[in-house]
Amino acid sequence: MTETRTVHDPFHGKDVQISDRLVDRLRGKYASGPHLPNGNPEFGWRQFQAPPIQHEAAKRIEELEAALHDAVDELTTCERTISGETYNNPKFNALLSNG
Repeated sequence: MTETRTVHDPFHGKDVQISDRLVDRLRGKYASGPHLPNGNPEFGWRQFQAPPIQHEAAKRIEELEAALHDAVDELTTCERTISGETYNNPKFNALLSNG
């Protein structure tokens, strides 16, 4: 779940890790402390109140990311079909049998 990036914190004068997920930052969710090997921050997550429009934007971004992921999967499957591999989509197979 945690995708992080390192940035320089000018207040503490050192590099720190922050969430690299835009949707987390839009929701006001930030890591506290360095990230452990299990991916979670050492001191947990901080949650700040964010305006409702930011939560709505984060939700829409997640929906669009999921739709894009599904489209890429579908395209990959179609490419396999064209290259001679089997296609396991019942709707697609029904169209092929009717055509």
